[in-house]
Amino acid sequence: GNCTFINCDSFDSFDYELGGTSSPDFGDNADGLCDKQFTGEGNTYINCRAWNNSDDGWDGFIRKEGGFPDDITTTLEECWAFNNGFLEDGNEGKGNGNGFKMGSDEGRNNMIFNRCLAFNNLQKNFDQNHNTGNMILNNCTSYSAKYTANKSHFTYRLDEPVAQGHEIVLHNCVAISDGESDRNKSAYAPYSVGTVTQVTSNLNTLPADYQTIDPSEATAPRSADGTLPKMAFMHIAEGNTKLIDAGSEVVPYEGESRFSQGISYCGAAPDLGCFETGIDTSVRPIRFATDTDESLLDIAQCQNGLIVLTLKEKGTRIHTLSCYSLTGKLLGQKTFFGSTTAFQLRVTEPVIVLRVTGSDADISFKLKMK
Repeated sequence: GNCTFINCDSFDSFDYELGGTSSPDFGDNADGLCDKQFTGEGNTYINCRAWNNSDDGWDGFIRKEGGFPDDITTTLEECWAFNNGFLEDGNEGKGNGNGFKMGSDEGRNNMIFNRCLAFNNLQKNFDQNHNTGNMILNNCTSYSAKYTANKSHFTYRLDEPVAQGHEIVLHNCVAISDGESDRNKSAYAPYSVGTVTQVTSNLNTLPADYQTIDPSEATAPRSADGTLPKMAFMHIAEGNTKLIDAGSEVVPYEGESRFSQGISYCGAAPDLGCFETGIDTSVRPIRFATDTDESLLDIAQCQNGLIVLTLKEKGTRIHTLSCYSLTGKLLGQKTFFGSTTAFQLRVTEPVIVLRVTGSDADISFKLKMK
């Protein structure tokens, strides 16, 4: 648990069970990225892709038997899952073929998705799979072309009850959909959200709302800094007031395992969907402000903007890292163990205040964002 995966790709995974092509499980259990079975608390995925895997893109199926934890939290940030469940020749495989599988009926897997994209998977793009934990989808986008050969072909399938004290929320999310629930009548894959699901925006959008629905650029090489490739697919068409600034603010969700900053946006309000119009995704270099005591900690910045903080007084205790504006507004917060942690900063303020607190530390310092 408490692992962070950044800029990872997983594709073309396939498993050969005993018995070869005649085996009933041929290609049935090769997921792209697995946070499943006996996983731990607090794992985070940032800017990762999973495609063309014979089973699921992400598999969050958990088991709690054997003393493994229940009610855990996993966070995905700006991740893509697409074309999973199909074989190289384009035929259906024997795996489930979901994009993001969120859990199982054997435990509560609290899944948080921030600006994630799923499209053209064999079955469900976003799949509850009987999970009874929290499922929080903030600014996510889902699209699948019409495919009636598989009756489980959905953009979103979140329609089952959850455990007491848990919830399903689709906040500022969209799908390409004409609103028709009958897959035989709809021009696109349908969605299914239950009465317990909170949906804060109209999920129904059409191809004309976007620059293109051609996903061919999604498998392009990553940028030089390791980030996902730039593409026009599912980016909002210029001047589309139906989607631009049409969302509502998303605050950090309690329990997020990432450095929880909510959803950053440009303009009067967030756009709908996973791609924000006009947002600056470039890395902003950082440096200490002149009044910071650098004898207490080190700060290093990776090429992709990831910031690594190390306390010089080594320890194994639990610490809390909080980020504030100069006016005292809390911008983000995370808990970490020991003396080192890594996090992304996507803020617009020229100067921020970071504070590290714990039973053996209380350090505040300023960072200038160049």
